[in-house]
Amino acid sequence: MLQLRKRELEALRPPWLRTPEIKRLMWLRDRTKQIATVTNDQLKWAGYRRLKNQVNHSIKASKKDYYHFYFEDNVGKAKATWNGITTLYYRERETLLRRQN
Repeated sequence: MLQLRKRELEALRPPWLRTPEIKRLMWLRDRTKQIATVTNDQLKWAGYRRLKNQVNHSIKASKKDYYHFYFEDNVGKAKATWNGITTLYYRERETLLRRQN
C-alpha cells in the first residue's frame, strides 16, 4: 500500500472539514474520548458526548455554508452547478450506504 503524504491526505478531506476550528474540535473530542475510556469517569464521558455533538453541529453548519456559497458563486454556470449537485448527491448516497452496512 502506498503511503500518502500529509498534503495528499488533506486534499482527500471534504472542503468543509479543512477549517482549523473543526480540526481543533475533532482533536479535542478524540483526546477526551481517550481519557474517558482510560478513566471510565462519567464526567469525562459527558464531556465527550458534549464535544461529539458540538463537532457534528459544526460540521453540518460548515457543510451548509460551503454548499450555499458554492451555488451562490456558480449562479448561471450550468456545468459547475450540476457538478455541485452531483457531488452533493453522491456524498449523501455514500453516507447512506455506509450506514446500511
